[in-house]
This record gives sequence, structure tokens and C-alpha cells, in this order.
Amino acid sequence: EDLIITNMLKGVDMDDAYATGSSLMPQKKNPDALELLRGKAGIALGRAVGLTATLKGLPRAYNKDLQEDKIPLFQAVDTVKDCLAICTGVLLTMKANP
Repeated sequence: EDLIITNMLKGVDMDDAYATGSSLMPQKKNPDALELLRGKAGIALGRAVGLTATLKGLPRAYNKDLQEDKIPLFQAVDTVKDCLAICTGVLLTMKANP
């Protein structure tokens, strides 16, 4: 969120691969990749809370409940890996404005 605000205040210049121009103001760059990452963060957090709810009441031994923990766990891991790849690209190509 801080980078989105910094981009809005012209503190950084984002690469065209991670930002799009506005139809009304072509000189403006919308930080699409950062906005999508912000949305994915909420999804990843929701999956983590769901996994925690599945595991909350388990005794120490194995139960059938643990069959339901794989899908949200793997989805969360895949989401985080994709987000890190995008975030790395954004940060490596971004330039600070003086």
C-alpha cells in the first residue's frame, strides 16, 4: 500500500510492464501489479485463517480433519510464490524519483 501511495505522489517511477496508463490521463501510471498484490494478500490471509480454523480443535493424534488442510495450504503457497515473483519484478524495475 505504501508503494501505491508513493507512486500516486510521483515518488517512484514504475516500469510499464507493471503499470498501465490511464485512458483519461495517459501520463498517469496506474500501479496495477501492486493493486492486484494488495488483493491477493487478503485472499492469502483468508486461506490462512481457514486453515487455522480447520486445525483449531484437533487432539494430538491424526484425525480425518487433516484431509481438508491440504488444498488451502497448497493454494496459499502457490499464491505467495506468484506474489513474490511479481513483487520482485516490481522492485527490481522501479526507479526512485528525486
